[in-house]
Amino acid sequence: MTFAPKSAAPKVVRAPSPPVALERIADNGLTLISSSGAHLPAEMIATTLLARHQTPVWLRVGVEDSDPAMLLISLVHAARRLAPGFGGATLEAMRRSPGPICGWPQLFVQLGHELAGALPPGGALVIEHVHLLAGQQPTLGLLLGHLLPPLLQHTACVVTSTPRTPPGAAPSGARAVDAAQLRVDLATALRMADAADAGLSRRALERATAVSGGAVGIVGDICAAAATLGAPLVEQSLVQAGSADDLLARLARAWISTATAETQQALALALHLEYSHPQLMAAALDAGRPPVGPWMVPLAEGWQWVRRHWREPMRRAMRAGARPAGTQLHRAACWLGEQGATERAIPLLLEAGDLNTAAQMIAAAADGCMSHGQWQTLAGWLDALPSATLRAWPWLIYAGGDLASARGQPGVARKAFDMAASLFTARHDPEGACQSMLAESALAAWQGDRAHAQARALAASTIADAVNLSWYQAWAAWQLGCLAASTGELDDALAYFERAAAAAAVVGDPMVLDLLRQVDALVLRQRDIRRQRDFHQQAFVAAERAELEAAEHLRRALSAPPEGLDLLLDVHGWSRMPLMLKLPAPVLVANEDAEPERKSLWQSLLGVVGLRRRPRLEPELAPPPAVLSLRPSLSLVRSQLELEAVTVAVDVADARSGAGSGLLEREVNALPPTELVLLPASPESGDPALTPPALAVHMLGPFRVLVNERAVESWPSGRGRALFKYLAAHHPQPIARDTLMDMFWPEAAPEAARNSLNVALHGLRQAFRALTDVPVVLFHEGAYRINPELRLWVDAEEFERRVDAGRRIQGVGELGGATAEYEVATGLYQGDFMADDPYDDWPVLARERLRVSYLDTLDRLGQIYFGQGKYAACANLCQLILVRDSCREDAHCRLMRCYARQGQHPLALRQYQACVEALRKELDVEPAPATTQLGERIRRREQV
Repeated sequence: MTFAPKSAAPKVVRAPSPPVALERIADNGLTLISSSGAHLPAEMIATTLLARHQTPVWLRVGVEDSDPAMLLISLVHAARRLAPGFGGATLEAMRRSPGPICGWPQLFVQLGHELAGALPPGGALVIEHVHLLAGQQPTLGLLLGHLLPPLLQHTACVVTSTPRTPPGAAPSGARAVDAAQLRVDLATALRMADAADAGLSRRALERATAVSGGAVGIVGDICAAAATLGAPLVEQSLVQAGSADDLLARLARAWISTATAETQQALALALHLEYSHPQLMAAALDAGRPPVGPWMVPLAEGWQWVRRHWREPMRRAMRAGARPAGTQLHRAACWLGEQGATERAIPLLLEAGDLNTAAQMIAAAADGCMSHGQWQTLAGWLDALPSATLRAWPWLIYAGGDLASARGQPGVARKAFDMAASLFTARHDPEGACQSMLAESALAAWQGDRAHAQARALAASTIADAVNLSWYQAWAAWQLGCLAASTGELDDALAYFERAAAAAAVVGDPMVLDLLRQVDALVLRQRDIRRQRDFHQQAFVAAERAELEAAEHLRRALSAPPEGLDLLLDVHGWSRMPLMLKLPAPVLVANEDAEPERKSLWQSLLGVVGLRRRPRLEPELAPPPAVLSLRPSLSLVRSQLELEAVTVAVDVADARSGAGSGLLEREVNALPPTELVLLPASPESGDPALTPPALAVHMLGPFRVLVNERAVESWPSGRGRALFKYLAAHHPQPIARDTLMDMFWPEAAPEAARNSLNVALHGLRQAFRALTDVPVVLFHEGAYRINPELRLWVDAEEFERRVDAGRRIQGVGELGGATAEYEVATGLYQGDFMADDPYDDWPVLARERLRVSYLDTLDRLGQIYFGQGKYAACANLCQLILVRDSCREDAHCRLMRCYARQGQHPLALRQYQACVEALRKELDVEPAPATTQLGERIRRREQV
């Protein structure tokens, strides 16, 4: 449930006739009213719609609805007043695809279509005070740009906001109404006074119209006050008041002066809550209700709402008595919590200082908030609780870790999960401890810390086994199986998955069992394929050995005279003998294809620049055959692992003009096109007018952009450059304009953000226009993207492609090809992703993923080098790993072995000491026993 009165339509007791500007609000389409409530009372909108026999879905948004999930839930409950059971599909979609991760637009569009199907023909939707949605979240744009458009053809939609906060971009064709169109004249004021039997003079009504600025709500309130308090008092107040607020404050003082103390307390509480209800007042105050007056709008189900233009004048009139006591707020919050209005109850408890009750209510609501994507709301509540209170509620600490991991803050999340696990353990709560440990294990594995991931998963498994928690036994075994499978320990992985399946069978969850069966079958298949591969490798080695032996026998047979040669000469004579028998045996030359060390010129060139043959593991798209260029950027041929720098730039067109052209052509024709990795061609190859420019973007390390190998030197501004980085990192996906505005100008008003975006994009286009006439950034259907016709190359994407290729090739046993891919990948990694922008939030996940992949690639390449006896190159890689992670114990050990095998035992022992110091300083732990034993063996000069 949500706060019920937000969706209660106003009761129409008697309202003035609507002005001409409101004649079309009942028509299908959107009417956007920018005016205060004083110029347009809610009753006037309701009267206009009911006159056309339209019963509207009504929502009076609050500040809590700035959370997109909260607005969707509020709209669902508002619609359920007319269509019980409405919104089930949207709520289920919110649960399955949380908006903070999967995006909000599709959820708002879905609810718009659901509303269009649920509302009758000629239905109506009224949403008041949407200016409260204009914040850091894109809620207002989602409402206007995604939810309303499906409704406009068959539904009258009315949206109101104050003139100080424009609602931003609205769908095309919206009808705009402002305060100037809603002002009443003296004739209307006279009719209103006669209807209310106010007894005010014409001169007083002229003054009332002038002071109120023609606001029909204030003129009506003046007439009501004259009918209750008497015309003389109101006319005197009109003469003395200097403004509308001053006039209303004078009338409020006169009105409230006759009320009892209990009634004034009820009025103070209603002012604070903005709403009133007899049961709410009885729960908070034991008795009393607000005094009847024009400041209250009667709503359905006994609710009342305090008009906005009366709130500040009434607070001035009540002075110190305008603030309710803390106990009253506490009791009101408890009553609201019982009604399910937690979004209003929890802020009241926090305001009243009742932190324990607030934490208890947050804990009860946390699961629902997480399930429906109300992460902004939940995060705000958790941030308001001090750490001392949170320690009493470990599940809230766990929820904070869950939110931090979703925000891309793995370090914060791991600390939260670790703290939650400790608190759960101290409270003897095994379920919470298992849940927290498994979450910490998952994050550690994602960050590449496999040792810690395995330790936490084993701890969770131990706890689950001790108290027979089948659910957590299954997931702990699942996590351990995943960790084993990730390192190729397939037998261990199968054992863990079998344990997980046994525990899941006890739980009886068919979905978990089906998932485990699928994974188990895949691991079995991988193990069988690996065994087949090993068998075929052994058979290949045996066949190769047999072939060599047969070749040796053949060589010996041909190098000696054939048996019976003398008999042949005696019978046939020398002249009739074939020459082949009389000449010495020819020297055998092995088949070129059988010599793995012999390479052609073309193969050598490919090997230098990293464009090597790749085994056909999966089909690949053949590149366009127009131009083949071997002119990569310098970063492709620079490797941190090579002792000597090698730079090669060869163009087929240039080579054909020289003596080696024929050889190169034969080599090109001999290679299937699907086995070549092609880079963008140079602009001088072919007709420049027909060849789109090549755009190279370097985001690993210092940011650089090259257009046709010419660097972009002059960037327009920091924002323009940041926009291009964002588009390049997310290409080819189009990025919605609202997303860019919210990303780079979150605190600006929508119009200001749009202007800033346009200025940044204009400068960005100017920067590229100096290098190419082809537009680099395109705008289509409300979204921006990099021109897909450009031959775009991004070093981060190339890095990941090389790493993936190396892993696939290594998986089939081709260590030479894997080494080539890994060498190119590590050469591309000139620094962390977007290292120039360390404080931006959006690159954090990609930066961490690429950094972990880089360290893993260094580790894989180091293992290959170590196995091949290339200890100096392996040592260089270990040092690169330790520069970024000084606590990688495995890298320390491999570096110690490299030093020892090169006879540099002092360096190996010094490295052991560095390992000990790093682990103590950073993690406050001692080295593993295996590391200590390795150090002792090196000290004794044993073979390691």
